[in-house]
Amino acid sequence: MNVIKSGVVLLALFVMAMWVPLNVYGAPPKVKCDVPELTVSVIEAKRVGKNVCVEVVFINEGEKSKKASFVGKEPCGGFDDYVTAAWDTDGEVYEMERGAIAAFKGEDRLYGSFNMPEGVPVKVRLMIYNVPESVTRFPMLSMAFRDLMPFTSYGQALIKARNVPISE
Repeated sequence: MNVIKSGVVLLALFVMAMWVPLNVYGAPPKVKCDVPELTVSVIEAKRVGKNVCVEVVFINEGEKSKKASFVGKEPCGGFDDYVTAAWDTDGEVYEMERGAIAAFKGEDRLYGSFNMPEGVPVKVRLMIYNVPESVTRFPMLSMAFRDLMPFTSYGQALIKARNVPISE
């Protein structure tokens, strides 16, 4: 059973690698994720009119389903840098807490948690609103969650992607 599950995860990672855009340095965006048994990839950031749609894929490599909820800013003390935000090359910041970012699963806006079954890629889209045409990448994209990290009071987790290129 674990061999089949490992094969499915490896196949999903291979397929995702085929779609990951290269940034200005010739490598895919670097994603830092400290959540055990979770792989996160930024697949694409594409301009849609005045906005940018960022596709993020999560693969739960654990033995059971996980769920998570995006948070704009973690209110608990000690987690002050846990924000869902994007920083652009012009020095602007787009914060979920201030309405500049919205999360979607398919066509539906995510207001609550989303489920990540084991071994299955799960795509979430972040819509970042009113990004000037002069911005060609996000030096950092930060995603804050609750209910995701084991052994923290509210399951707080922070995932960061660096040098995310924006395609037209």
